[in-house]
Amino acid sequence: ERARNPKYRPFGVAIKDSWDKVEAAQKERERNPRMGMAAKLWRSGVQEVIHFNRTKQHTLEALIQAKAKALMRKVLHAWKQVYMEAEKVRVEREEQGTILLNEIKRILYIDPG
Repeated sequence: ERARNPKYRPFGVAIKDSWDKVEAAQKERERNPRMGMAAKLWRSGVQEVIHFNRTKQHTLEALIQAKAKALMRKVLHAWKQVYMEAEKVRVEREEQGTILLNEIKRILYIDPG
């Protein structure tokens, strides 16, 4: 129990553990160099990772493109919501106007029956 708790472990052991983690990460990167950027893209909320080759330029372009796509989708969604709300208000006003018009007609043209 005490050996596993980082608070009680001697400093050297903690350093060795973290160094092991660093080495493991380096090995993983060497084994799979493309994984890093894809994971970064994914973590930054961009789901459609566009196919990119290993050059940084291409990767950056892909990231910018994907970010732009995501932003555009958000903008379009917001615009659609605004439009829908405006349409709802217009329909409500039209209905109220029709009701008012019918009331005026009813008052002006009193049915002799």
